[in-house]
Amino acid sequence: MDYSQFIKVYDIIHKEPVRCAIDKETRAEDIVVDLCQRFKIKPVARHLFSLCFHNTKEWVSPLVRLVDSKTTVFDFRLRFKVPDFNKLRTLDNEAYNFYFHQARSDVLNSEVSDISYEKNKKELLGMGVADMYRVMLETGASKDTVESDYKKYIPRDLYKKHLFFVKQPMHSALDSIEKYARQGKHEAWFVKNQYLKQLEDLAPNYLCEEFKALVDEGGTVRGINIHVNPYDKEFPGVKFIYDGYKEWIHVCSIEDLCFITVRSDGTMEIARKTGIPIYFKFLSILSMFSLVSLLDGYYRLGVKWTFSLSKDLPTPSLERLYSMKCHGPVGGEFSYSKLQKLRSNKPGCYILRESELEYNQYYLDVCTENSTKPTTYKIERCLGGGFSFNDEDKRYSTIQDLMVTLRSPESPVKLVECLPPSEYDVSPLLLCRTEKESFDAADDEDNMFQTSSGVTHFIDPKELQLFKGHTKEHQGRISVVYRGVWRRKKKRKIDIALKVFKSAHHKVEEQLELMGQWASIQSPALVRLYGITLNSPLGMVMESLPLGPLDTYLRHHSRHIKEVDLVEAANYLATALWNLEEAGVVHGNIRCHKLLVAAHTDSSFVVRLADSGLSRQYTNNDIHWLAPECYHLLDNSHKTTASDVWAFGTTLWEIFSKGHHPSVSEQDLKKYYLSGRRLTRPKGCSSDLFRLMGECWTLDPQRRKKTQEAMRDI
Repeated sequence: MDYSQFIKVYDIIHKEPVRCAIDKETRAEDIVVDLCQRFKIKPVARHLFSLCFHNTKEWVSPLVRLVDSKTTVFDFRLRFKVPDFNKLRTLDNEAYNFYFHQARSDVLNSEVSDISYEKNKKELLGMGVADMYRVMLETGASKDTVESDYKKYIPRDLYKKHLFFVKQPMHSALDSIEKYARQGKHEAWFVKNQYLKQLEDLAPNYLCEEFKALVDEGGTVRGINIHVNPYDKEFPGVKFIYDGYKEWIHVCSIEDLCFITVRSDGTMEIARKTGIPIYFKFLSILSMFSLVSLLDGYYRLGVKWTFSLSKDLPTPSLERLYSMKCHGPVGGEFSYSKLQKLRSNKPGCYILRESELEYNQYYLDVCTENSTKPTTYKIERCLGGGFSFNDEDKRYSTIQDLMVTLRSPESPVKLVECLPPSEYDVSPLLLCRTEKESFDAADDEDNMFQTSSGVTHFIDPKELQLFKGHTKEHQGRISVVYRGVWRRKKKRKIDIALKVFKSAHHKVEEQLELMGQWASIQSPALVRLYGITLNSPLGMVMESLPLGPLDTYLRHHSRHIKEVDLVEAANYLATALWNLEEAGVVHGNIRCHKLLVAAHTDSSFVVRLADSGLSRQYTNNDIHWLAPECYHLLDNSHKTTASDVWAFGTTLWEIFSKGHHPSVSEQDLKKYYLSGRRLTRPKGCSSDLFRLMGECWTLDPQRRKKTQEAMRDI
């Protein structure tokens, strides 16, 4: 590597900038890691820090190669605010200390926009005196020494305009607290806390970031100001205001972000859990990238640590950890708990994780035969290159090579199954996570089920008029679906589809479980459940979608189906799959015929995923949709989200084949897929979409495409 180029990085603690060598592969995240290591900030807290261009408010995306930057001077700052700085102090005192000094510097240099240096002079003077007290406690300096340097502790604007107001009250305050310093009644961290609490009271939007952008509303382009503050009491997350207006418009919370895409013309799309996507146009690409990295950072630190909101600007270290099936610096306690909870410490199960205390160190936690607690081994990067295992002399070129060696039969360490990081891990890495009170529908005795429109009703069968006989809509092996009308009391009639389970299948508990699951999910991509009938018959009252199953519709209307229609149908399916996973529901029967067409116009193609139905035995006809790890199963009762993703890939193939079913010449379909062969690309299907199908058909379920990633990529 040629480290012939250098950059300068300023930080808040040191007077002189740090000179960092870079080569053509050095990314911004690499420098952040290097500086955190130099400043003794622990790995668990290093994701709170970022680089920004010197003396600007534009931040550098972790992915950026610094050799491509037009500037060689940067600032190193804590960018992501934690909801409780006391928690940060407990976690990493060096990171907490850095945050304090950064906040202090911003106050002294009048960089905190919320603070009025005219109106808040009393509070600012109090903060200055507290800062003097802190120095007395930390250094042992006398009151006279600290007071003689009072300008170091008072904002410049304050002592320039209010010198008389400052000096006398400051002197009196220092006299009264000097005795506390001599008695040792307080520690420096306590005084820092008081300082930060006062700052939070004066400036609750401290570290909130602002961006200028444009929005196009029906051909009218308007300027807006975007604010991002995950902890805003009224509009947490992202909000904006039109130029010249006073009312804020809430975009969404950080938790409600789905994904972000960017275009080379400076357009940014934010997809949300609820509501249509919103588009912002930026005059500066750097400003757009700055906002993307901010939202992505808060999402990873507050919602899903393993997920990048933007496929265009991923975090390099996250991709590296993903390829290794390695957790971040989650700590031993979390790792042991996960092994116990998910695998009951089954021998051979293991977790690979970064050290939470030291850089270039990893730990391997392995469940063994003769211990109730996992055994932990250390893996360390060596100075000369390569890795060592448990302080042995042997070197391995990569951690992947080490893991291959450890998995060999002759290895003394028995490795059978790796537990990779999950999007749903609630680990110590979620430093920006806020605890929210949630309503539990199970606690409401009046409401058994909930839907997006409110309560799912218990419906009296007498209110239903069914069109039986020749108007029967669908007949399956386990259930029958009738078209009909729900005549609501004193309200309009609603077209419905009644799904009735055949009397030969007395799976009442499973039927009720299916009803409860479907009623608990709120999504425009799922067929809506209006209510249930409990007797004569036991059934599900669904919305009526008379255009029917998608596979049949595509075959019959293939001449009128455009590529954009197929992409939109794929997007609805991906959204449905993600919503199911978010609700903790596995479908187990994703097929093109399970998608029902809700509407087809010149400008939209709306499809919705129907319920999975009851468990049933697999047949040879299911193999194309069946993940290889399920080949040994007799039915779909043991389904997983990963197996849903495989079926999702095959259903995408059906959609882009315009409703035709998969067909291959191989008689033994299981052998066909286990050998690595896959369905061929449908005619007219783009390479990007076919690549997505392939990522859903990965043999290793842990490396298979994630549902939110699939929705983002489509």
